[in-house]
Amino acid sequence: MDGRAALRWAKGHQPKLPLVVFGQSLGGNVALRSVLDIKNELKPDYMIVDSSFTSYRSAATKIMSKSWLLWIFQPIGWAIVDNSQGVNQDIHTLEIPLLVIHGDKDQIVDFSLGQDLFNHVSEPKEFWRIPNGRHTDFMWQANGLYSDRFFSILDMRFDPQYKKSPEKIKDSSKK
Repeated sequence: MDGRAALRWAKGHQPKLPLVVFGQSLGGNVALRSVLDIKNELKPDYMIVDSSFTSYRSAATKIMSKSWLLWIFQPIGWAIVDNSQGVNQDIHTLEIPLLVIHGDKDQIVDFSLGQDLFNHVSEPKEFWRIPNGRHTDFMWQANGLYSDRFFSILDMRFDPQYKKSPEKIKDSSKK
């Protein structure tokens, strides 16, 4: 409910500005669920999801499997974790440009869950595999390469000044 309220507030507060939704980890799933729940009411212009997942049950199972102490309880985790707010059943109906970012050394949300999310969304979509990236740290990886790329993408899509003069924005692809 909070995610939906935040989206409505943002669009209502600045209706002429583009609506860009950014969610990380658990917040990525909340953002996806919120966008899917009100997609007929308002549609964001762009969405970025970092280190996230589609299914709470899958995320819980993967986390439990990493600990020898919790490994044996994986079936119980699957049974008791509520997946009603997961997006796994509906993710294919998301019809906005989406960037999925995930570090391949994520110690919290397994990289395979980010790949699964990406594989189940429709186009247009883009996936950034962050080599040696850990949980939600893409901005600090590769000496700022991904941070620069991230903001350049937003500039290219939404900044009218950039469209008039793109050479003013540092080209991160030359790093």
